Amino acid sequence: MSVPSSLMLEPYTKQSLSHEEQLQLLKDRGLLVEDNSKALHLLHHISYYRLSGYWHPLLQKPKHLHRFKPNASCNNAFKLYCFDRELRQLVLGEIEKIEVAVRAQMINTLSMAFGPTWYADKLRFINHRYGHDPTLKKLLDDFRNSQEEFIVAFRKKYSDNYPALLDDYGNCIVRSNFNLVFRIERWEKQKSHSASFCA
Repeated sequence: MSVPSSLMLEPYTKQSLSHEEQLQLLKDRGLLVEDNSKALHLLHHISYYRLSGYWHPLLQKPKHLHRFKPNASCNNAFKLYCFDRELRQLVLGEIEKIEVAVRAQMINTLSMAFGPTWYADKLRFINHRYGHDPTLKKLLDDFRNSQEEFIVAFRKKYSDNYPALLDDYGNCIVRSNFNLVFRIERWEKQKSHSASFCA
């Protein structure tokens, strides 16, 4: 008879440590700390556990013993943290550009083919009986609740039940609903969007 895995686990008994105690623990494990004030600032503003992922590569093997390699320093760990942060910002910035371009292409293609209120026509969507109504409701709720200046102006000027998904209006409305709209769009038009980026 096997023993349930939950019975083999040990209880968590670690006590909370102050930033000063955390710093001393790192020193005891062999981490070189060039500037105590800077190290305490990092522990206070970034946190011990967030930084732990960056000093993990600086640990000797076996890593579960938590002993740092010779010359491993707080500055080394912080440099890794800064590199990772800057890399994330660069990657996310490029992803945003791609998202904006795809969204603009989708809105333009469908608006030119079916008119600016294409999204209100159930028959243009796959499984429209099941997925269209809640998606449309979400789009319209976002439009009615938006405080974007140009959308407020649009609501004051036009009486249409369905707003036109054109340029800034479309980007703002679709932004938070992009995955839902793209997921239920007919496959023929999805291929059209893809072709425009691969040409």
